[in-house]
Amino acid sequence: MLIGNPYTFAILIDPVSLWCGNGGHINGVFHFYIDGEMFPPGLRNATLGGDVFCLEKDNALKTAPENASLFCMPKQDAYFYMLGRMLPEMVSEESEISDDFETDYTYNATTYNMDDDCCFVFAVRNGGQLRILGAKVCRQDYNEKNDCFEWVKIPAPEIKEVFIDVLVAGDVVDNVIDYYWKIKNNT
Repeated sequence: MLIGNPYTFAILIDPVSLWCGNGGHINGVFHFYIDGEMFPPGLRNATLGGDVFCLEKDNALKTAPENASLFCMPKQDAYFYMLGRMLPEMVSEESEISDDFETDYTYNATTYNMDDDCCFVFAVRNGGQLRILGAKVCRQDYNEKNDCFEWVKIPAPEIKEVFIDVLVAGDVVDNVIDYYWKIKNNT
């Protein structure tokens, strides 16, 4: 089921019975749409309960703090500021990260399915508006020397963003959670 408007912000959540074992987790597709772009890109097998858990537990789509200066920052600056507070190694060299760094998930809207594909989504609020930013920051490349795939940073990731009403975003999240629990209770 697609909940929301994929040209602004929506969440796709659907179980795929062929991906589910008897009595096990409910697997399926779970993707965000931000400004018409799907995160993560390409279909991925998601454990729906895990992604819904991420929405239920202090997700910035529902609990984004108000920060007018961050809300108004240029897209690149805002995105990398929030990413750096959560995963500084994605924006700095390891030698630049202080030993007393503490991970800050304040603006995090990412779920497990996105995180597993190096896609990160953040949200910040200003009054009744929510700014949602998302990007895929790494990709897997084949390393011939080591004969394996490895994650490589994307030098200039394309950041998608939308500005929507806080209540609209909250309704999308609430409807996704409700839909999941209806599925879960009918299995």
